Amino acid sequence: MKILVADDSFDWLNTHTMVCMGVFGEDTQIVSACSAGEAFNIYQEEYKESPFDLVITDLQMESDFEPQLAGEWLIKEIKVISPKQKIMVVSSSFNIDKVANAYNVDHFSKRLIVSDIDGFVQKLKTLYL
Repeated sequence: MKILVADDSFDWLNTHTMVCMGVFGEDTQIVSACSAGEAFNIYQEEYKESPFDLVITDLQMESDFEPQLAGEWLIKEIKVISPKQKIMVVSSSFNIDKVANAYNVDHFSKRLIVSDIDGFVQKLKTLYL
């Protein structure tokens, strides 16, 4: 399994790495990006030769993409390249449902991960195993 994770918080990048390796196994390849722009550049470089099985992105990162949130911009751009790409939005943004539904992607609230990490683990297992 190969996963691209985009989040401007190193703590969340580490959390996603640990959880994904726990769910999908130690041989899971996690590629991390600290911004939507960096994630998109990585995605463009790697999707043809070695596609990602899953992209996990925050919504609120750099502000270069206003009025869209950076994560929404990333989702939109990835969907242009690969419409069937599996994407999960993991954010504490108030409009996570709206964005996820607009692009037909999965989502999970960071607030829920903090209080119930097992729920996040179960969702990853249910959706992607």
